[in-house]
Amino acid sequence: DEETTERFLYDYRKTLGDLLVDAYYRTARQTSRQAGLGVESEAGGPGPPIHNVPVDALKAQGAVDEMRGEFWPKRPEAHHLWVVKETACAAHIYGRRRVHMEAFTSFHHWQDGPFDLKPSADRAFCEGANHFVWHTAAHAPPEAGKPGWAYGAGTHLGTNLVWWPFAPAFLDYLARCSFLLQQGRFVADVCYYYGDQGFNFVPPKHVDPSLGFGYDYDVTNAEVLLTRMSVRDGRLVLPDGMTYELLVLPDRPDIDLDVLRRLDQLIRAGATVVGPKPVRSNGLADYERRDAEVQRLADAIWGPCDGQTVLEHAYGKGRVIWGRRLREVLQRRGLPPDFRPLSPHGQASLDFVHRRTSEADIYFVRNKTMQPIDGRVVFRVRGRAPEVWLPETGQIHSQVPYRIRPDGIEVPLRLSPAGSVFVVFRRPLDRLWVTAIDWEAAGNTATSSSGKSPTTQKGQPLPQLELLGWSDGAARLLCFSNGSGSVEFSDGSTRRVDLERLAEPKVLDGPWHVHFTKGWGAPESMTFPQLISWTDHANEGIRYYSGIATYQRSFDVPADWLGEDRRVFLDLGDLWAVGEVSVNGRKIGVVWKPPFRLDVTAAVRPGRNQLLVKIANTWSNRLVGDARGIGGRRYCRTNIRRSAGQPWSKVPLRPSGLFGPVRLLPSRVIVAIRPNGSAR
Repeated sequence: DEETTERFLYDYRKTLGDLLVDAYYRTARQTSRQAGLGVESEAGGPGPPIHNVPVDALKAQGAVDEMRGEFWPKRPEAHHLWVVKETACAAHIYGRRRVHMEAFTSFHHWQDGPFDLKPSADRAFCEGANHFVWHTAAHAPPEAGKPGWAYGAGTHLGTNLVWWPFAPAFLDYLARCSFLLQQGRFVADVCYYYGDQGFNFVPPKHVDPSLGFGYDYDVTNAEVLLTRMSVRDGRLVLPDGMTYELLVLPDRPDIDLDVLRRLDQLIRAGATVVGPKPVRSNGLADYERRDAEVQRLADAIWGPCDGQTVLEHAYGKGRVIWGRRLREVLQRRGLPPDFRPLSPHGQASLDFVHRRTSEADIYFVRNKTMQPIDGRVVFRVRGRAPEVWLPETGQIHSQVPYRIRPDGIEVPLRLSPAGSVFVVFRRPLDRLWVTAIDWEAAGNTATSSSGKSPTTQKGQPLPQLELLGWSDGAARLLCFSNGSGSVEFSDGSTRRVDLERLAEPKVLDGPWHVHFTKGWGAPESMTFPQLISWTDHANEGIRYYSGIATYQRSFDVPADWLGEDRRVFLDLGDLWAVGEVSVNGRKIGVVWKPPFRLDVTAAVRPGRNQLLVKIANTWSNRLVGDARGIGGRRYCRTNIRRSAGQPWSKVPLRPSGLFGPVRLLPSRVIVAIRPNGSAR
């Protein structure tokens, strides 16, 4: 009958999985250790319909030395291709620090710049990844030409990459994020037991409706429950320091008898377990006796708890809960969300991951949208002041506005499209600090530490006001517009501030002198009366150009724009894919994500200045031109004949170059002194 068949299939699948783990992964690990080596493997993997891997994925990951997952940046619709949360859970429950990823796997050959890859990288970070293994970097001998030979899948990385000279800016971003996310331990309130049905997999990170947004979780398997999990002070703990408030059971009628016996021990010791009462065992061997034992134990543990009229039952020092939402259970236990946006759209727009060391709480926060976000977030932290760390530059804002609330620390966050920051709590609370800043730019809508700011046509935030820091009751503010506002201090006092006679931004319009790399189909130089995409140019060589182009022009800076309390910024508007800025022969920096803005104060001088902007795109446009016969010859050499499933001749051109508008932004530092306070 069907039930007997299912029991047999359970035993069969369990045997296959154990053979794969024991005879393959564990044997490989033992053999490697004899040679002084370790094994790193994608031992888990997505389940059907993509792969039918006959394994308990978490158990297989736990059998190797280093665990690796995988993600595809161009497959958001194929949600199951992301193998990140599964690998992160395995690392957490088996005590591994690094969560490796086969990163940026794709069939979109030479299509992507760094900003195209950033959203998928940030998503992987929020799912628990913290070390990238780039897919792929092929050998590129000069005789192979450019872009050269490559593997049939991958976002290719190497010296032949068009934007390779500027790649360190993006690679440093990934490195900083990875380093910080390897510190301490992952913070999760809930641990889901995903059952023991033979083949088993962890889906991508998602919000359980019962738990709701703002809490994070791990997933565990039977092996960890049986051999590594214990209880301390009412929390579930693992030997490596991971702790959880709740253990959640799967919504299944069956359970492994050994697991139920272990649950009996854990609950007696003080654990809280949430889930339905099991009614039978799994497997065919001796199942009648095992079913009876499951029913006896379940009756004792759940008692009168039926999930409808009785929702909780105390058992030993712990309890079981059935029928309550997980969010309600946690809040009854005094645990508000770990991360709570105060704006109504925040839950759909933001994602986070939280690590904790003995000295600091480290939150990584990402903007999931291509719209700027300016709002407030409450972090479940006590007794520590926030700092904002910018992973793209390594800059640390050690003093930011914040409020103390009963459920944590409230911090304003301003994120550019697909932007990301670290919010780090490591310092004791200040004796006096700034809690909020409100600013109304003259002729514009208001901006504040809790509101919205005006945006450009490209959807990038216009700078208005930035808190540089405070000392002895005085707040230093960097203002980009005339206007007025107020600074609120933690003692409740408020200081009004005003700024007038700050010059308007200066637009650097055409003409621009643009130089292209010789030998790649474009003229060596061309004057652009205005900034447009290369793909919109009348010259075919420019329209299909792949490479680096250098934009040059001069500009004037008024003497009153410079001084001890003045700063000048260069805003490039929009570009693709990567830009490097030099002013008066001094390299300022590389920009690869919005806002494409740099502080040029140290390089500019009164009067005439020289600006140079190098822009790199990818090989895609030239490969398209070759396939379409543009230029009468082939400039590129490669074995890759298709991209994104299409022959090169059918691939759309990617808008490239500097689009602008390019502007010089004057700014001024003003000081807001707390009433009855003093300032150095």
